[in-house]
Amino acid sequence: MDKLLSELSCEERLKQRQNIISPKVDDFFAWARSCMLKLPSDGTTYIGLQYCINHEQFLRVFLEGGDVPLHNNLAEQAVRPFTPGRKNWMNVYSIHGAQASAVLYSIVETAKANNLRVYDYIEFLLSELSLHSTDTSLDFLQDLLPWNSVVQERFHSLKKS
Repeated sequence: MDKLLSELSCEERLKQRQNIISPKVDDFFAWARSCMLKLPSDGTTYIGLQYCINHEQFLRVFLEGGDVPLHNNLAEQAVRPFTPGRKNWMNVYSIHGAQASAVLYSIVETAKANNLRVYDYIEFLLSELSLHSTDTSLDFLQDLLPWNSVVQERFHSLKKS
């Protein structure tokens, strides 16, 4: 259905989603709740429906904005290169190490998505963050984000996206 709406402006796409798709989403969640009453709680169908219901607010986000895609394919494609390396990362022995790795991967992929020279941008981030180690306010972070116009101007890659 959303392919039919892809040619519309964000505002018009949102209106169409709310008029056409939102009632169907409401029906789906009503159906899922009614099915759960009839299913054994340890069954895979029950677990799948429970997952949907538990994440309902996130699954409905596309109904709140016409520019929100129906899928997360871009995010999935961005993290795919890291999947083969999981066995090489066996030296991440703690939750903190895994979280630090995830933050670093997120920064790298966000820099790539914003067409920045990744190495130069990360070098800049590390040097700037060290200057603010005692700051109690995090307001300075806005100036470091990859979509900031100054950052874009300074670290924009000449490669085509």
